[in-house]
Amino acid sequence: MVAEKIKTPNFLTVIVGILAIISASGFSYLIHQFAHIEAAEYFCNSNLSLMKGVLNVHNDCILDHNCVMSVLAGPFSNIFLTIISLWILTKFPYNHFITSLALINASARIGEGFILLLQMLLFRYNPTIVNDERYVLGFINFPDMSSALVILFFYILFFGVMIIIGIRTFAWKGWWKWVFVSAAIILQIPLNALFQKYFYLLYG
Repeated sequence: MVAEKIKTPNFLTVIVGILAIISASGFSYLIHQFAHIEAAEYFCNSNLSLMKGVLNVHNDCILDHNCVMSVLAGPFSNIFLTIISLWILTKFPYNHFITSLALINASARIGEGFILLLQMLLFRYNPTIVNDERYVLGFINFPDMSSALVILFFYILFFGVMIIIGIRTFAWKGWWKWVFVSAAIILQIPLNALFQKYFYLLYG
């Protein structure tokens, strides 16, 4: 058996890591947005460029929230990218871009899902947050909202497991691994705000 290769981070590694986080975050954001848009236009014949007034602007997405497929397309794009990137990461365990892609897609949905779960518990099933997960639950006619909480819990648990798998598969050792993992998860928030600004200018 070949001994595990241990890499030592240097200045170039840090630069590559930063660029990987930025590019993976941008790629994930674009795929998520275009999944919403293409599903709305293909399945529901929605002309989103004429529907800006009724779009889901609260969670920074361009979608038709009356179109089931448009709503589902966003979270499913994250699930797909998470699973595919984790599979590729098993082949290239030192790859910063693939690791970023897996962590960003998993943590984005776990954050949205956790906030919704918390608000449903605190506000007696009347959350104030508007996101993809809330719309999805709204399309399902639950006889008892406790069923929605169970589904949401396992949804969050799924992405939590994906994050753990991603961290364990990423093969770098020592401080750099944890700095990079933390940066990939945290930096997506300001990066998405930046991408949103220019995406709306481009799309509009």
